[in-house]
Amino acid sequence: MAARSSWIAQGPSEPDLLWFQMQHRSRDIYSSQEEHDRPMLVRRADSFFWDCMRDDVFRIPQVMRYIEMICFGLVSKIGFMEYDHHLLTALAERWRSEIHSFHLSVGEATITLQDVEVLLGLRVHSFPVTGTESYPAAIDGYLRTLLGCVSERTSKTGIRLSSLKAHLECHWDRVDITYEEALQRARCHLAFLLAGCFFPDKSQNKIDLFVLRRLEDPEA
Repeated sequence: MAARSSWIAQGPSEPDLLWFQMQHRSRDIYSSQEEHDRPMLVRRADSFFWDCMRDDVFRIPQVMRYIEMICFGLVSKIGFMEYDHHLLTALAERWRSEIHSFHLSVGEATITLQDVEVLLGLRVHSFPVTGTESYPAAIDGYLRTLLGCVSERTSKTGIRLSSLKAHLECHWDRVDITYEEALQRARCHLAFLLAGCFFPDKSQNKIDLFVLRRLEDPEA
């Protein structure tokens, strides 16, 4: 057995920078707590989106045109990807929120905007997607205009994905739709993609209206 002096030191050698170490997952791993020695649960809510994209009967040309116009065309062609829970667990144990990077044996690494652009085809130039959290007084009417239905809400601005799914399933047999209806359906589809891949929620059944408002104008 190797001498203890030759073991790799556990945890940061300089605690002044990584001040979250006492609450970090790696601390529990180092202390050999078995309840933490298992893969993490990765939450996602995008399965319904990929089900719609996989079946050609739901790939209505007008809807796909708007999805591509909003610059999610390439993402929609990637398809459903199974997560490697063990790999994601290992990465989480190497991630440090203090400096937003992974601490790997080869050095520090992080995901850049260029990586996102190359892998997913999303635009990373021009103005950032941001804004104030201001909402119309008549939210039900606004939702009907934005999504084509008045979806259930978990809060004032939290939209239930289950209600959007029920709405889409009731109208799947309608393929002869107007351009306005196609845009509404594209927004509904993208709600599942955004909630599952980019803004996951622990309930796996919610997306905030703030995110959906960014989809008002497909050309913007």
